[in-house]
Amino acid sequence: GPLSAIRVYLVYCRLVVHTRRKTDNILIQSVFIRKDMVRRKIWVVPALWAVALQQLVMVAVGDSSSNVVSITQDNWSDVTKDKTVFIKFFAPWCDHCKKVAPMWEKLAGEWAGNDVALIGEVDCTVEKSLCKKFKVEGLPTLLYGDPSNDGIYLEYFGGDRNWKNLKSFAKEKLSKKPCSPGNMSGCDDATQSKYEKLMKLSTSDLITEIESKEAEIKQAETIHEKGLADMKKHYDQISLEKGIAVAKVREMIRILKSVKQSLVEKEK
Repeated sequence: GPLSAIRVYLVYCRLVVHTRRKTDNILIQSVFIRKDMVRRKIWVVPALWAVALQQLVMVAVGDSSSNVVSITQDNWSDVTKDKTVFIKFFAPWCDHCKKVAPMWEKLAGEWAGNDVALIGEVDCTVEKSLCKKFKVEGLPTLLYGDPSNDGIYLEYFGGDRNWKNLKSFAKEKLSKKPCSPGNMSGCDDATQSKYEKLMKLSTSDLITEIESKEAEIKQAETIHEKGLADMKKHYDQISLEKGIAVAKVREMIRILKSVKQSLVEKEK
């Protein structure tokens, strides 16, 4: 802590004063330059004081330079209200998270003070319930969109996590007000019309529609899996045919080389 740093420095100062009284000067000698081996004399610099002072300042003021908003379960409603958000779910030990962190900070700096957008982050080692709620599995997980209604409208970002892509994505998605059934002021005419039409349906009709769409996804996945299986079967077949063909050719090459060698020996 800061008191420990100050104590260390005071002890250091007493040692320096005591030693200088005895020797008049404290010099470090025998510092050589490789080329001409010129001996130099260098005054001892109280480096410990610089380190102690730096630590003291860091403890006193903390890291207040970040533009990334730290989001918790308690402040979720307040910090995300009327915002379109881009949120990073991370863990301090995660190497992939560390790679994204500088870009995330830079992105937050570009959007700092914006009336519409919010660049935030959730530490999953602290806010475990919040990360569980959004089914965060891989780290980092990036969510974006309308955070209203406890975040049920948020979508997963699946793009490349490089600076160019993050910047262009944020420009496209964060420059508009949130668009959702509970906040249609940020929707374009087509989306607003779609929401208004769907909101006239009963709950049971909506459930039926959702189940129908989920069935379509399942069907697409089944077709995809079947296609992969067919591709594997075809791949295995052509691999087998290739192996047979190569074996035959190699056998012929072996025969040709043996005949050639026989002719060379006869010519001798």
